[in-house]
Amino acid sequence: MSVLVLAALALAQEAATEPQIDGPLEWAMERAPHGIDITLDGKLWINSNKVGAKDDYAILATDLHRAVTSKSIKPRLWVRGYHRRNPSVNYRESKLLVVIDCTRDTLRIEKRIAYSADGGIVETGGPYRSDPIVPGTNGEAWRKMACSWQ
Repeated sequence: MSVLVLAALALAQEAATEPQIDGPLEWAMERAPHGIDITLDGKLWINSNKVGAKDDYAILATDLHRAVTSKSIKPRLWVRGYHRRNPSVNYRESKLLVVIDCTRDTLRIEKRIAYSADGGIVETGGPYRSDPIVPGTNGEAWRKMACSWQ
């Protein structure tokens, strides 16, 4: 067999293997009314709002799993924002490290990173002060998911 054929077979075999998913897939699917996302790095994200909104948000499944199964009063979660449909922002994706206080109904952003379409960092910020969670917001959706054990 030629080297070219062997290389093509090796590539075909690599493509056939499933990506390594980093997260509790079955657990996540049972708790994902708006679906899940798996990013190129294999991270599993649970959508917190309907996909197709101006800004889509999802919580890292491993963080949410830890928060719910350990009944954490102050869960710490990575949240991924996808902003492709929002022309008013100069970034495509954002990641927030949030701390939710389930007993006080507050949310604090520890770290915020915004990325361009090519993955470059556009802006960073944090930590920010803790604020009350406003009804009807993404923060409320995140609290409901992270504090669902209550």
